[in-house]
Amino acid sequence: MSITYDEFKKIEIKAGKICMFVTNLEPRNIKGLESNGMLFAVSTPGGAFSLLEPNETIPPGTVAA
Repeated sequence: MSITYDEFKKIEIKAGKICMFVTNLEPRNIKGLESNGMLFAVSTPGGAFSLLEPNETIPPGTVAA
């Protein structure tokens, strides 16, 4: 599903999603909040935005190689 970044900021868009992310990054303050990780996402010059989601055969907690 492709959405805009503004739509992505709504919590309903993220509820129930299984997402890929990087953890254990050095903490950084982003817009006043501490961040220790990063979601994998892609966007287009036209503003479409999408989280990268694993297929159902990849179990939660799988480490990327």
